[in-house]
Amino acid sequence: MVQGRAAIEAMWKSMAEQVGDPKLTVLDVKPLGPSAAREIGNFSLKTKGPTPQEVSGKYVVVWEKVGNDWKMATDIWNDGK
Repeated sequence: MVQGRAAIEAMWKSMAEQVGDPKLTVLDVKPLGPSAAREIGNFSLKTKGPTPQEVSGKYVVVWEKVGNDWKMATDIWNDGK
């Protein structure tokens, strides 16, 4: 589990250096009242390096409305079907 802005930024920076060609497919978005929503979907990407591999999986995001902006409140994902 990665918590805190600095740790999350570091994780995504490292991930961006190791993978490419990311694709997201949104399967469903459900409102959770006027200031929250849940999004589920699938992802795929390719690892970088001498023997690139394709990785695919699923994700869930909870969005929160803060003022006029929608911000990611929770994000969880794993590889595999």
